[in-house]
Amino acid sequence: MLIEGLGTATIVNGMMRIETLYRNAKGADVSGPELLIPVARVAAVAQGLQVLLDRAEEAAKAQPADAEPN
Repeated sequence: MLIEGLGTATIVNGMMRIETLYRNAKGADVSGPELLIPVARVAAVAQGLQVLLDRAEEAAKAQPADAEPN
C-alpha cells in the first residue's frame, strides 16, 4: 500500500479511522484504504511513527549530498 498523504480522521465505536491518500496518474489525490487504530493505541502508534521519522531523517543526513536517492 502506497500512502502519500492522510485525509480525514473520525472516531467511531472506539476506533480511529484515518483516510489514506495517494496520487493518481493525473496528479490528483485519491482516497485509499483506511487505517483503523483502536483509540487506546493511537498514542503508541503515533510515537512509533515518530521514531521511524527520526530514523529516516538521520539516514537522509548520513547520505552524501551528491548521492542519488533509492
